[in-house]
Amino acid sequence: MTVWQQRPGAPTTPLPALGARAVKEVGAENLGVVRKAAAQLKLLQEYGPEVQKASKDGPGEWRNWWWICVGGQVLFLPFVFVMAGRWSPKNARGDAEAHQLAVDRELAALAAAEE
Repeated sequence: MTVWQQRPGAPTTPLPALGARAVKEVGAENLGVVRKAAAQLKLLQEYGPEVQKASKDGPGEWRNWWWICVGGQVLFLPFVFVMAGRWSPKNARGDAEAHQLAVDRELAALAAAEE
């Protein structure tokens, strides 16, 4: 239990020896800052080792992901030539226009049937 945590029946001020030690270690002006940052310090103590490990492992992890992406591109390239679809913009535009005409005809037929 730290100096600033409350126990039932404990005094609201820290023990003189602990208070003097705290003032000596962080300074009187920073004691309030330490008190306010207690929750953040607890998180840092709890997760600090994991964060240090992640920052150490990080540079190697992006390199592994980069090689996975390169492998995916190499596997994709041969399949480009057997994929279906219009590769010519002119032919694709013609297909889109023919589709729109067919949709318009069907909508006109539905509208005429409703009347």
